[in-house]
Amino acid sequence: MSAPMIREEFRDKFNIIISPEQAKIARRIVLDKLQAECNEHFARLNDYEMELLRKRRHLNMEQAAQEQAIEDVSSTAPPATQA
Repeated sequence: MSAPMIREEFRDKFNIIISPEQAKIARRIVLDKLQAECNEHFARLNDYEMELLRKRRHLNMEQAAQEQAIEDVSSTAPPATQA
């Protein structure tokens, strides 16, 4: 929203007239708050991504350990006898 639109909105909704400079300041305050909110949400997304990667790495390590255990058991088992 542009500064003139902000001035008009204040005039229509609150029946007050603000200066162009006040409208610019109000616009900057709102944009800064929106930017901070976006940054916070993206920070949470990054944290979520890191958690998923950490869990996936842990699961891959568990799977590799299980496969190794199966391989070890298979290699130490006596040969099967035919009937």
